Amino acid sequence: GTTFDRESGILESTGRELDFALGADGFFMVQDPRTEQVFYTRAGNFRTSPDGTLVTADGRYQAISADGRTLGFDPTNAGKIRLAEDGTIFQGTLEIGRLGVAEFEDYSRLAKRGDNLFENRGSGLVDAPEGKALQGTLERSSVNPLLEMTEMIKALRAVQTNLEMLRFQDQTLERTVNEYGRPQR
Repeated sequence: GTTFDRESGILESTGRELDFALGADGFFMVQDPRTEQVFYTRAGNFRTSPDGTLVTADGRYQAISADGRTLGFDPTNAGKIRLAEDGTIFQGTLEIGRLGVAEFEDYSRLAKRGDNLFENRGSGLVDAPEGKALQGTLERSSVNPLLEMTEMIKALRAVQTNLEMLRFQDQTLERTVNEYGRPQR
């Protein structure tokens, strides 16, 4: 089976102003503009669309605020983009909005959607932790490739052992049927 590891990954400084990370639990809220369905992600590598909307790296989902509004920047404003620790985004001195961050009561009710997205399938929301939004930083995967490769090799060896036992059982049954199952003459 597959499981969802809630452990945070290592935070890596990128220096890019639209790379955001959460230094605590929680998920960024993003929305599919076609269906208006809300999804959740830990991937904070955002960019802006041509109209100034804050979108995911692939441009398919819009980042939304805590109250469900899309977050957009003024393309004519040359102000530097800044993220406060509470998740509020500024462009120069203009407040754009607060990044939507969600936290869940029951992680088993989250379903992987692909593209680093999760879908909420019935979990209640709880208050997200305060004051841990980081700018110019991305969260790396919490998966340890060496450990996972070792576990995969152990699983492969267990499968091979079981196959050998099945072959032995099959040979024993074949010999029993062929040698002892013949009628007496």
